[in-house]
Amino acid sequence: MTYTDSATESAGVARSLLAAWDSGDLPRLQNELRQIAEVDDSTLSRSEVERIEIVQGVAQTLQCWLKGVKGKPADFSVGLFLLRHLTTQGC
Repeated sequence: MTYTDSATESAGVARSLLAAWDSGDLPRLQNELRQIAEVDDSTLSRSEVERIEIVQGVAQTLQCWLKGVKGKPADFSVGLFLLRHLTTQGC
């Protein structure tokens, strides 16, 4: 998975996940969720690792929703809000 050079890693990951979500393409979304779970954060700063962990947490929430495990609607909304917020970081 490659992200734009002008964005932080977390912003690129969040942007990619939102694009997959917005596309309505289920296989694309599922692929994106798998890739996010495997992001290598070994060379990232501590603050960037924390942002990646937020994206991964949102990805887990989306995976649960896709499996039919419905949590609180607020969890889902907050997750999408966080992704949108992270896309503006580092630009």
